[in-house]
Amino acid sequence: MTTMTADELTIWGLSNLWKEGKEGGYTVRHGQKPVRDFGRVRPGSVLLNETEEDRPNFFEKAFPYLFPYGEGGLEGAQLTPVEFSEHIKWTLCYHDRRFCTHETYPFVAFGIQQRRQALFSARLQMQRRTFEHDAQLLSTVTVEKLQQAQHEEEARKPISDPSVRLLWRHIYATSGRVTGSDESRSQLRSQIWSTCIMLNPPTLWITINPCDLHDPIVQVFAGEQIDLDNFQSMLGPSKKI
Repeated sequence: MTTMTADELTIWGLSNLWKEGKEGGYTVRHGQKPVRDFGRVRPGSVLLNETEEDRPNFFEKAFPYLFPYGEGGLEGAQLTPVEFSEHIKWTLCYHDRRFCTHETYPFVAFGIQQRRQALFSARLQMQRRTFEHDAQLLSTVTVEKLQQAQHEEEARKPISDPSVRLLWRHIYATSGRVTGSDESRSQLRSQIWSTCIMLNPPTLWITINPCDLHDPIVQVFAGEQIDLDNFQSMLGPSKKI
C-alpha cells in the first residue's frame, strides 16, 4: 500500500467533490451569505425542504485533505446520526493523526462547538419565566454603571447596582455551559470541593504537569518513536532533534 502525500490527498479530495460534472474544487469560495454552523437539519425546521445539493457539507469542502473521498464530514449524510462532539472526538483519535495534527481543524471544530453551547445556553436563559422582567431591568444598563461596577470590584466591594448584578448572573449562567470558559472551570472546581466534602479529601493529591519540550512521554504522544522501557534520559531526543 502506497502512502500518499498531503498534496495528493488534497487533490484527490477536491476531485471527489465534483458531482455530475459540476464545479466543486475550491477549498475556500467567497460569497455574500454566511456559512451555517448548524450542519444537520433538525426535525421541524423550515430548511427540511432543502435538497442535499442545497445543504453542502462545508467540512468536506474546507478540508479536502482530511476527507479525501469527499464524504464523511461532520454532520454529513449518515445512516446513524452521530453527535457533533462525539464525531470530533473520533476524528481526533484517528489512527493516522491527520486530524489532530492539522493546523486549523481542531480550532475550527472547537470554535463551532463553543458557539453552539453559547447559543443553546442563551436560549435556555430566554425561556425562563422571569426573562421578560429581567430584560426590562437589563435595558437600563449603561456604560457608566459598568464602569462603576468595575471600580467596585477593583476595590473588592460588592456591586451596588441591581441591573449590573443581574447581568453578571445571566452571563455566569450562560458561559458556565460553554466548554473552556472561566465559569465552566469555576464550576468544575466547585464540584471538586463538594466531592471532597462528601467523600473526604484525597490522601494523596498529585497534578502531573510534564514539560512539553523535554519530557519523553509528551514526545511519544507527539509521535516520536521512543522505547520507554529502555529509555535513558541522557540519550533521549531533545527539543532540537
